[in-house]
Amino acid sequence: AGGTSAAPPAAEAAPAAEVPPAATAPAPDATTPTSAPPSGRSSVASTHELSLVARAERLLARLVVIAALAAGFALVLDDLSRGGLGASNSKFVSFLASLATCADYRAQKPLDPRSPPAPRSRRNLRRPPSQTCVPPPLFHARSSLSSTPVRTAARVLLGNLLAKFGAATIGSVLLLETPVILKGPRHLGSFVIALLAVQVCPWDAVYRAIEASAAVQLLLRTSAAVYKLRKLVFVIIACRHLAFSLAAAYAKDTVGAPGTCGHLAASTAHAVLVAWVITDGTSILRSVDTWLRCRGFPRASREGGRTRALRRLAREALGALTERLSRFRLLALLTVALVCCDGGETLNAANTTDALRGLMLLVLLHRHRVIATMPLAARELVAGSQHARAAVGKAAGGAAS
Repeated sequence: AGGTSAAPPAAEAAPAAEVPPAATAPAPDATTPTSAPPSGRSSVASTHELSLVARAERLLARLVVIAALAAGFALVLDDLSRGGLGASNSKFVSFLASLATCADYRAQKPLDPRSPPAPRSRRNLRRPPSQTCVPPPLFHARSSLSSTPVRTAARVLLGNLLAKFGAATIGSVLLLETPVILKGPRHLGSFVIALLAVQVCPWDAVYRAIEASAAVQLLLRTSAAVYKLRKLVFVIIACRHLAFSLAAAYAKDTVGAPGTCGHLAASTAHAVLVAWVITDGTSILRSVDTWLRCRGFPRASREGGRTRALRRLAREALGALTERLSRFRLLALLTVALVCCDGGETLNAANTTDALRGLMLLVLLHRHRVIATMPLAARELVAGSQHARAAVGKAAGGAAS
């Protein structure tokens, strides 16, 4: 009545919206079937497919390794059938010998230092064990543990060059021949490829395969033994020709005319010396490099004087030299026999020469641990073929299911 109208009731101003009965969710009941979660068949199938892919990859890797080994052994045997026990090596055998030399250099164990290690300081004690207990690598150029990678790589390169071409160069000088490293880029290129494969291959695949597989080691060691045999045959032939030419040109009055006892004795001594350099020179130079890097010369202050230091150095050198010479005894006898029998034009002389070269090959196979590696390689190949057949069977069964 006073001019202001009264507000309508709430029930009349906003009528409540009615909910349809179909929109209301029914109360869950034990008898009402609920929607089941998605079954795990799809995840099981995907896991099974992944396992099949992994098995196929492992099977493919094994088949590739077996095929590569079969091809390598076939090439080596083909080279032996073509070249026989002659004096020239093929490119493939030469490359495998370079690969074996580089792998043997990296597989060396460092010698114990001559002086005891210095006590660790507090700063070193605070470092983690990976930086204090693990020694730095000496023969791997790409290792992450090296504090001076450039210096380590340079020393590894020089050590491998010395081990590969040092003994061959000395032997060529003794034979008045051009060293192998100067004959052309093929030998140096093959060595560089082998060195890069052993030292800087991605994931270190080549060296791990050589270290883990006895069959690969058998292939490399066999190739190295054949390579050494042909080097020795070349040395014997070259020594005979050199002795003949020197005796005919200069030394008729001192050494003797060609074909006499003086000429035979001179050529035999020369051949034995060069054969020892070619056979054991690589291991000797590698041992000297390792000895200089790990121990070095004895110090007079620690040995009690310069005289005692020199005596200790002489004892170490004579001990190592005596061991090398004792290992070369059988090869020296075979070298003498080949010098005396080689060059004959009769059938008996040719058969005797082939038999002596075969014995020399057996000795070299034993020195390179080929005979000891054969059972391990055979067991590995048999086990690998059995695993491959099992993997093929599982893959076929999985694909069928």
